[in-house]
Amino acid sequence: NGTDFVGSLHYTLKHNAKMTDLISLSTSVIANPICAARRNDSASVCAYCFSAAMSERFGNIDAPFIANTEILRGRLLTEKEMPIILSKSGLFRIEALADVSNLLQAANYLRIAAANPWQKCAIWTKNPAFYHAAIQSGIAKKPANLTIIYSSSKVNEISPIPEKYAYFIDKVFTVYNQEGARGVNINCGARSCAKCARCYTKGTGVYVNELLK
Repeated sequence: NGTDFVGSLHYTLKHNAKMTDLISLSTSVIANPICAARRNDSASVCAYCFSAAMSERFGNIDAPFIANTEILRGRLLTEKEMPIILSKSGLFRIEALADVSNLLQAANYLRIAAANPWQKCAIWTKNPAFYHAAIQSGIAKKPANLTIIYSSSKVNEISPIPEKYAYFIDKVFTVYNQEGARGVNINCGARSCAKCARCYTKGTGVYVNELLK
């Protein structure tokens, strides 16, 4: 996947496989201490993290995402730094590799989505407290074009949406292995986010289920 420098951040403009025709903005999973702790928990779905495996195998590809981590966690982006996102699919993914890890990062993501109302934006997170803090502080608001997806922490187990954060969470994404998937409607299996767009579209059901790769 190729990244391109837009303003102060690196955006991934060329994706392949299921994310073909999407644009994304991501940070480094290796530089995220919350992700590191979860990867060390064998009971967590994060123990299967493809992003960490890719970073460890191809260490040189992580540099732009480390730079993004430092910028997004360190300060609020200015209005001039707000990008214009024009993906071929009309879909923009925030965090394809890691997760949000502080209030400033959450606020930046909310504001970037708000600056691009013509795009359907989606965020996956296991750390909704940071989005709650950003919204409640008044620094940022959740825009109508953004879907926030709560990622289940364990394989084969749906994480209930915490009541405190239910006002901004739209969906729950859960990963299942072959055994756990028996009797489960695996509705994330088209291998093309652009053709499916379930996660980016409201009114398509709360629960999204994927088979472990």
